[in-house]
Amino acid sequence: SRLTLKGYNGFIIYGFNSIAAGKNNHPNVWWSTNPLDYLYEFKDNMKNFSILKYTKTKNYIKRAFLNIYLKLLRYLDQKDIEGVDKIFAVGSFAKKRLEKAYPKRVVEILYAPTDTNKLRYLSKGKYYLSVARLVPEKNVDKIVKAFQKMPGKKLYVIGNGPMKEEIEKMAEGYKNIRIFGFLEENELRKIIGKSITMIGMCENEDFSMNFMESLAAGKPIISINPDRKSKKLE
Repeated sequence: SRLTLKGYNGFIIYGFNSIAAGKNNHPNVWWSTNPLDYLYEFKDNMKNFSILKYTKTKNYIKRAFLNIYLKLLRYLDQKDIEGVDKIFAVGSFAKKRLEKAYPKRVVEILYAPTDTNKLRYLSKGKYYLSVARLVPEKNVDKIVKAFQKMPGKKLYVIGNGPMKEEIEKMAEGYKNIRIFGFLEENELRKIIGKSITMIGMCENEDFSMNFMESLAAGKPIISINPDRKSKKLE
């Protein structure tokens, strides 16, 4: 919150805790994918925050301390948002969450850009594709489990993250599953252009750049419904 930058015409804030920098840096906009889930109790994503397990502990002192701590963090977050001039959400799902967290603020949608000229349909393809960070909320492990039961269908997994070693172990012994790790953009575009379709299972994401790139390459997508109320996938 003490950060003061000079010599700029404006500021784009991205990330959860970075909104504190808005106080001393104007004009600014916050381009957000989500507010802090654990502060505003978005139930479908609470499992990803280990700190919240203590809210149900039988230890009264720990539970009381954590509740006070979370209230303090919510108060600070609400003070920080006062320094933000304008709020943009990456999609309608994020917009609803931001409006719930900050009911006094106007939230508009600003979709992330995709350079469609760099993506092309190259061939029909012989493999399904998963492109995501290898973290619990992306549910890549569930995709791998599904293809363990479909040995006749190939799966390419592209991505890096703390679950990479676990995903690699899951793929051991399955000739139809390949784990690539991180790929440079040019190589990734070729793999997208030659795939059958892209698969994603993230439950709290409504505007996936990977999906947009897949569609730009003329490839369909397979996904769960991220917004159970409106029953639509952006």
